[in-house]
Amino acid sequence: MSSLGGSGSVSRHSPTKRRQGTRTALYLRVSTAEQKPDLQYDDLRGYAARAGLDVVRDYCDIAVSGRREGRPRLNALMVAARNREIDCVLVWKFDRFARNTRHLLTALEESRRIVTEIEALAISTDLSIRQIQARSQAKQAAGSSA
Repeated sequence: MSSLGGSGSVSRHSPTKRRQGTRTALYLRVSTAEQKPDLQYDDLRGYAARAGLDVVRDYCDIAVSGRREGRPRLNALMVAARNREIDCVLVWKFDRFARNTRHLLTALEESRRIVTEIEALAISTDLSIRQIQARSQAKQAAGSSA
């Protein structure tokens, strides 16, 4: 999975150093009932094992569009994060987690406030980390000048 080509290319992410036993939740999403989240599960579980993370719960929305705001399993995951039941959320790609860059930035900012880390294994070039960071910095600069 090192490259899918074109705008869907992804880069493999290596485990970040964390303390052993970090309480971790997996979030997976597939858009249709015909799609299976098996590849996402395999990659996320493999990563968690290599990083020494303690997967305490899986949250999987099946046949739910990423554009839809009311995703039941994502909502449940965010409640668990707010209740500090988890320390880390692993997602396969950020586009599985967030509807758009604005939704992702909001979730990342909330996760920072509640000390829950959100990490994607594969970074899509259409929603790259650089783009996310640039928009976040612009948002922070706009907020500090107001």
